[in-house]
Amino acid sequence: MRLSRLVGQLWAAQENGEFAGSFWLCAQCARALAPLSYLLVAPELTATVTALYEETVARLESSLQTVCADFQPDPYSKAHSPFP
Repeated sequence: MRLSRLVGQLWAAQENGEFAGSFWLCAQCARALAPLSYLLVAPELTATVTALYEETVARLESSLQTVCADFQPDPYSKAHSPFP
């Protein structure tokens, strides 16, 4: 099933820290779910995709917090000084 393949790709993208790809795959999963709304499992599938989206957001936030916490402005201080 196409949706199953997309979810697998989404998990892999999340594990590799590929946030742009993860968000794109979330959108693709949501698009693949649209024609399946008549299925009894549709709410469960939608909940899974929503949870994966929320996990992607949380991973991105965590990664950004780590990068910001490790930021050292000294190497970039010359970029703010006027040119000689």
